[in-house]
Amino acid sequence: TNATLFLSNIGFADAGRYTVRVSNEAGEVTSAPATLTITSLTPVFLTQPVPVEVRVGEEAVLTAETAGLAPLARQWLRNGVPLADDGRIQGATTDTLRIAPAQVADGGTYALQLSNPRGTLTSEAVLLTVTPSTATTDEATLPTTFTLDQNYPNPFNPITSIRYGLPEPTHVRLELYTLLGQRVAVLADTDQAAGWHTVTVDGRHLASGAYLYVLHAGDHTSSRTLVLL
Repeated sequence: TNATLFLSNIGFADAGRYTVRVSNEAGEVTSAPATLTITSLTPVFLTQPVPVEVRVGEEAVLTAETAGLAPLARQWLRNGVPLADDGRIQGATTDTLRIAPAQVADGGTYALQLSNPRGTLTSEAVLLTVTPSTATTDEATLPTTFTLDQNYPNPFNPITSIRYGLPEPTHVRLELYTLLGQRVAVLADTDQAAGWHTVTVDGRHLASGAYLYVLHAGDHTSSRTLVLL
């Protein structure tokens, strides 16, 4: 309620747009907004990576949100050993690490290491589990019918995978809905070849609860329910 606003113990939650409203008997007026940006000099994790479990052949995604004084270097570690991008691994020096298709040998403990001129910080170590898929034996065989599998894992937080099978080439549209019928995401919308396909769902920007995922493939429509914890 004063002309000057003082903030102590500044944190990232204090970032935002600030205005001041002035009023008297003649009326009131609000100032133009001023944006407060919070910058960390030393590396910091805004969110930590979380454990991930996928089946063989699916995409594994590990991610964290980071901040710090530039230049800020990022390096993913598996069992303490730095990773490098290759044909299956992408994002080894970014906030988001992707491994596709995942193999049993990819399982292990993962952490993200940050470093800049002010210091080095390593995230919490999390476990990536890659389990043999009961469907691996039929991956080389074309589906005989349109198939929509249950997402795995389910319930999940924050990453899950949806697998579906196409007996013939067709246009595929895979959508995610709330149970009230509100569409919240389009997971796929493209022409695809016959065979088995997998889509990864990132639930970090969704509210916890049950959702319906609907597959439209040619004249075929199937749906299942997934649960985000």
